[in-house]
Amino acid sequence: MVQEYFQPLELNEALTFLASGSAHVLAGGTDLLVNIRNNKIKPTGIVDLSKVAELKQISRAGDSLVIGALVTFTELAAHPLIQELVPALVSAAKAVGSPQIRNRGTVGGNIANASPAADVVPALVALDGTLTIAKKDSTRNIALSELIVGPYKTNLQPDEIITKVTITIPEKGTGQAYFKVARRNALAISRLNGMCLLRVEKGIIGAVSLVIGSATSTPHRFQTVEEFLVGKNISEELLAEAGVLASEYVLAKTGRRSSSVYKLPVIERLTVRLLHDAWQGGKANE
Repeated sequence: MVQEYFQPLELNEALTFLASGSAHVLAGGTDLLVNIRNNKIKPTGIVDLSKVAELKQISRAGDSLVIGALVTFTELAAHPLIQELVPALVSAAKAVGSPQIRNRGTVGGNIANASPAADVVPALVALDGTLTIAKKDSTRNIALSELIVGPYKTNLQPDEIITKVTITIPEKGTGQAYFKVARRNALAISRLNGMCLLRVEKGIIGAVSLVIGSATSTPHRFQTVEEFLVGKNISEELLAEAGVLASEYVLAKTGRRSSSVYKLPVIERLTVRLLHDAWQGGKANE
């Protein structure tokens, strides 16, 4: 049973409250409240961040975008800077749940929940997302891909709060693609999803960032596939080879499972689709 409820107006107040005892952080509540109702967690205290305005901002800092942890998916998808510079992240935000969930769910909460099926996390990892994490009297920065250590597991400490995620703005001419595989078109949990950034110069692949979500225990860039592609002449045949390599990579990481019969072929086709769509998107941006 929740014995204490605190709704601070400033981040320092929230951090002080967390440092003084055991409490759970409430952002949008779309995961926390469900877990409380299902008795998966039984917090003695809750600190509600919904009034902390400094966690709700999106801004540009040089070649990066800084996204506050309390930015909702609706706000993320509608923000002019995100729409202009990272349209694939808009697609990822719009893929989340229902309008009601997008209106309440937050970027920071989605990261902290560490669901393998999170829609926005693969996109943020592909964009080299770095988190700023605060506790009373100190902060630390960590790559998003390093924070999540397993399904629903992070190295976030009980007295810490994710305050923002910083992503790298893709270079001009870089193609972007995001796609979600689910059992239906809306209100669906991802079976697989993915994000790809691809830069091609005079037919040669100069840079690629590829993340396939829900395929492995933690979200990370598929460097084996990226290294295979960089420096080669782009072609449909090459992308098909990359798809096979992505499938083989996941099999090596996870081993054969009951879902492999379905997932491995879909991973192969999803990889090809992401690479192809990013390639075509890059042409449109030239």
